[in-house]
Amino acid sequence: MEKANASLHALALLKLADESYSKDQRAQLYAEYAALCAEDTLAYKALKDITETKEKVAQEAAFSAKREASQAVMAFGKEHKLILDY
Repeated sequence: MEKANASLHALALLKLADESYSKDQRAQLYAEYAALCAEDTLAYKALKDITETKEKVAQEAAFSAKREASQAVMAFGKEHKLILDY
C-alpha cells in the first residue's frame, strides 16, 4: 500500500510539473540544477583541499564559495520545488 501511495504521489507531481512547465523549460531547469550541483561539488572539493593548509584567507574564501554554491542549490530547490520533488 505504501509503494502504491508513493507511486501515485510521484505521478501526480509529474502531471503537475507537466502542466506548470513546458518540456523545454523542464529540460532547461534540469540542466541549470545539474550545473548548480556541479558547482557545489567543486566548491566542496576546493574547501576540503584548502582546509589542509594553514592559509586562513584561502580557507575563508573557499568556505564563502561553498556557502554561496550551497545557497544557490537551496534557492533553486525552493523556487522550482515541482521540478525536484519527483
